Amino acid sequence: MLKTINSKVLFVMMLFILSLSIVIGAAFIATDTQNQHIMLTDLLTSQELFVERVTFRTISIGETVNLDLYVFERRLKENKALILEERDQVDRMLEAFERRMFITADGTERRLKFRDDFLKLLDDAINKTQNEWNLAKSDMDFLLQIESTNDLEAYNIVLRRLESSNKTLVENAAYITFLCREEADRRKNLSYGIEFGSMVLSLGIFVYWRIFFGKHFYKPIMEIKNVFNQMSKGEINHYLQRDEEDEFKELYNAFNYFVENLNFLFKLEDQILLENRLNEILEFIYTDFKGFIEFEKLGIVFRDRDGIIKERIFEGEEINEAIISGLDYEEIHTVQKKDGRILTPLRIGDVYLGYVYFECLDGSMGDTDLNFLNLIHNKIALAFYKSFLFKDLLAIVTESLAKMAESRDPETGLHLERMSSYSQIITRKLYEKGLYTDEIDLQFIEEIKICAPMHDIGKVHVPDHILLKPGKLTETEFEIMKTHASEGGKILDGIHSRFKDFGIHYFKMASDIAYGHQEKFNGSGYPRGLKEDEIPLSARIATLADVFDALTTKRPYKDAFSLERSYQIISESRGAHFQPEIVDAFFEAKKEIESIYNRFKEV
Repeated sequence: MLKTINSKVLFVMMLFILSLSIVIGAAFIATDTQNQHIMLTDLLTSQELFVERVTFRTISIGETVNLDLYVFERRLKENKALILEERDQVDRMLEAFERRMFITADGTERRLKFRDDFLKLLDDAINKTQNEWNLAKSDMDFLLQIESTNDLEAYNIVLRRLESSNKTLVENAAYITFLCREEADRRKNLSYGIEFGSMVLSLGIFVYWRIFFGKHFYKPIMEIKNVFNQMSKGEINHYLQRDEEDEFKELYNAFNYFVENLNFLFKLEDQILLENRLNEILEFIYTDFKGFIEFEKLGIVFRDRDGIIKERIFEGEEINEAIISGLDYEEIHTVQKKDGRILTPLRIGDVYLGYVYFECLDGSMGDTDLNFLNLIHNKIALAFYKSFLFKDLLAIVTESLAKMAESRDPETGLHLERMSSYSQIITRKLYEKGLYTDEIDLQFIEEIKICAPMHDIGKVHVPDHILLKPGKLTETEFEIMKTHASEGGKILDGIHSRFKDFGIHYFKMASDIAYGHQEKFNGSGYPRGLKEDEIPLSARIATLADVFDALTTKRPYKDAFSLERSYQIISESRGAHFQPEIVDAFFEAKKEIESIYNRFKEV
């Protein structure tokens, strides 16, 4: 199969060479036929000429015998030598026929070449001529002797026989000439046929070349031209399709790969603009980079806003995160291969965020993968920078809002830190147990720590004499205090309604927590009396965290309870105030809970 353009061009060139060879061969046959015909014609003409001369002279001399013997003797003496010489010429001509050689004027011998069927006919005709010539020579020998005139009757008989031989020899020469002309015509027709065939072949080759050029050169070149014209107008989603397995298909594939890269870069930029969540960016890279890099695992090593070094790994549909040693947080300056991974630095100006790594289990990633990441690593860095920046900015804003509310209640200064950490610890434990997998992921775990501190933001609407009252609130005062949940929910819901138009939904969780952190699992809470799954999951978690912190810290209206007493109250409220599964997760995480309690304990 001729798959490559080089092989096809070579094939066409071979056809052209074949056609040219046929034309040259036909011309050679025609020229050779003409030369052969000329040589035969010269031989036959010479033979006929000399035969007629020698026989005519002999007959002419012999006829004088009957008129004047003296004249006969004189003419015989004058012409005998010439007659013998011309006889030798005829002998040489016939010998040349037998040897199939032609002697040129300068004495050069040239071989006569004919096909076997023709040579058989020619040899038969030559043999007849030779036999007849031998008889004629015998008669001439008799007629050229003076003694032969003694018997005039016999002499005249031989003379008449020589005249008959002369006629036969001339007829044989004409027959041989006819044979030669037939052979020449046949070879000429063969030459014409070959020339015509070569012309038809050349025309076919030209047509094939025209189709070949159009299909294999002109058409793909015009396709490339049209695509580039479209691209110059901003339409870049054009691909080239070719079924032929040749170099143009390789070019098309390379061009399509370039377009895919270009579209991917645009898509990556769109993702940078549209997406602010770390997990979604990781998922996008894991999914869409597969067409460009052969890898099986994707990870990011970074330092979070609390200064903790983490590694988040995306492998298939599973995302895992772990706290790692600071020794693994090396500063990567360039895209590089190391230990079967390609490491890509996340740096924006002087800000170093960490690095992303792509890992293949067999370590087969090569220079092509390295070149691709070198091309886009700045865009990857920008995507993560935007994610980290947005998350930290949100945390700063929400923390400031929460502290603004809490600043009116100085006795609970570390409440926000403890309560948000408790919420995150409980959520992580639920995640590890495989509960609520349709809602809880690593992003949810991060967001609840950011959003939980805003649960009491509605307290800005509660008057100081109620908020800071050291004793028990009256029924009326308590009703006013209860409004902080709905007022906080409204504030955050209003913020959410503005941000969601930009695709940002962080404040939805904050609103859910503010509205729902005073709701109870059995439906006896406020402000809306929701129960069980009617209460958003984030609010159910934050409720337990908020109550536990309230139990274990001093408030204007109470002293702090011990951990044991607080645990007892939480346990007794399982299924009533709190969801059972969340209570179970809380107790399973007691070690982490107490670590936060001791770290941020108020003295």
